[in-house]
Amino acid sequence: MPVMPTRIFIVDDHRIMREAVRRILSDHAHLEVVGDAGDSETAWRGITELRPDLVLMDLEMPGEGGMTLTRRIHAAFPNIKVVVLTSHIDPRLASDALAAGARGYLFKINGSKELLTAVQTVLAGEVYICAESSGAMVRAYQLGRRERSAEPKPALSAREQDVLRLIVQGLRNKEIAAQLKVGIKSVETFRSRLMKKLGCSTPADLVRCALRDGLATT
Repeated sequence: MPVMPTRIFIVDDHRIMREAVRRILSDHAHLEVVGDAGDSETAWRGITELRPDLVLMDLEMPGEGGMTLTRRIHAAFPNIKVVVLTSHIDPRLASDALAAGARGYLFKINGSKELLTAVQTVLAGEVYICAESSGAMVRAYQLGRRERSAEPKPALSAREQDVLRLIVQGLRNKEIAAQLKVGIKSVETFRSRLMKKLGCSTPADLVRCALRDGLATT
């Protein structure tokens, strides 16, 4: 039985950007662009009608904007994965996007290869944050750590810290296992343990918590 392609909807207020992303994705048979829109209301109608598997989301557009639209999608269709594709290099926006329900965050300057990596990572159930954004988030949180220095943090073993750091970098379980030279089952166990220790219910929450508390750099 043939595998159905992943259905993708593109949201960006620049038509040339939508066309460029569509061309990049069209080179891959397992990815199918089913629609696009240049404003939030048109996007919402299209997403509601087409129910894509993944939405590539710009943040600035006519209407309510990409952040609010991401929250609407996450609330109404939690199975639809959102990857933010933006030109704004602001660590607060990356954190806010994860809180809104996005599963990926990268910049338009990152190139087609990283776009495809982000899409595949998110489709595999992981969270993807481009290196520039994750680094900026870590630096921003480190600047504020003095104010939170008295707050207790969960004790993580060295191996848990290693796994968490690689999760934040967007690596999948198989890639983490290969890098740490452990079995995939061990990585899954560490991930479950981290979710429980940090009180997280989703992969995005785990990444956001790790960056917020500076746990991914210890």
